[in-house]
Amino acid sequence: MKFVKQKAEKMGVWLLNTAWGVARVAGGIVERLTNFCRRLGGRVEDMYFPSEFGCNVDPRAVIRNYDEFEKIAHELHEHRREIARAFFGKPDAYFYIYSEDAEAGFTISKEITPIGEDIEYLADDVERGWYEHLRKYGFEPEFHYIPDFRWGTAGDAKSQFIDLDARVVYPDLDILDDIANAMLEYKKKVEELISKYGAVEIREYLER
Repeated sequence: MKFVKQKAEKMGVWLLNTAWGVARVAGGIVERLTNFCRRLGGRVEDMYFPSEFGCNVDPRAVIRNYDEFEKIAHELHEHRREIARAFFGKPDAYFYIYSEDAEAGFTISKEITPIGEDIEYLADDVERGWYEHLRKYGFEPEFHYIPDFRWGTAGDAKSQFIDLDARVVYPDLDILDDIANAMLEYKKKVEELISKYGAVEIREYLER
């Protein structure tokens, strides 16, 4: 651990103690997240930012243990200075917790071979079907969840993407598992539509 040298010795001691204190707290919550991830049958992933935690696991395992996931979400809010974001799932279907904002959500993300302008028509079909599918389960956008639908071309222009994201605030955490279940069911329809438009999912992306 690196510490900034201070001219004033007292300030240096205070910074040292504070840094070690934060490290102890962060170590505790990371251990809690790690143990949960392994109990789910997942593996901990290296993340780009030290304030993030990632668990590569079947999202259905999270749903089966959702009560504990809820508890962890609340614990993370208490430790939001140490772990700002946590992710549980696969690259194409995952839960996330944004502890600083007291929000959590579920995302379906598809990376596909470029299909040019047809991506717009594919995106329209996917988005419309998504809202209709969740309505069948009694979930209305903006009322039960905050929708975020994204599509476009990746930065390297070698692929295109479609993301469906449903986010809830902490008071509504108790319905996120049902929303995720419905979205995993709709994921099959998304894959059918991708095939219908002649696109192919990028397997390397899914197998990470």
